[in-house]
Amino acid sequence: RAADVVLEELGDKANRAILLMNLARTYHLDNQLAQALETGLAARQSLYEVGDHLHAARHDCNLGLTYLALHDAQAALTAFQDSIRAYIMLEDAAGRINTTSGLAMAYLALEDYTAAVAVLAPALEELAQLENVPGKDELRRVMTENLAKARAALSQI
Repeated sequence: RAADVVLEELGDKANRAILLMNLARTYHLDNQLAQALETGLAARQSLYEVGDHLHAARHDCNLGLTYLALHDAQAALTAFQDSIRAYIMLEDAAGRINTTSGLAMAYLALEDYTAAVAVLAPALEELAQLENVPGKDELRRVMTENLAKARAALSQI
């Protein structure tokens, strides 16, 4: 947190925003979820204030994962939707599809299986067409598993 104070004193808002984003992710990975959320919300505000839309899109996705870990699927849904909107604006298909996986997890948590299928099926088709997607095989695996879960749940209704 010392770097945060120094960057704030220097007025370096852009680097402070990225520092807060990384700090929030570190708290999340360390399972300090309340601190991750608090820091994450500050990072989100800072990223939007400095107009860093790419980092804001990435961070909104991470914020969605933090909300899911905190069992707040509705807030996660909103964070993932914000991230997807930013990725659409940035014309970043890989980022959008990666975030769609999180969006589907939020729909599953909310037991909205129809919505999960509606976002996953076309995203998987689009993923197959994309090149240079980091973690593409793992992303495909997770999305395929979640699509199967959603379809299975729908068949039980």
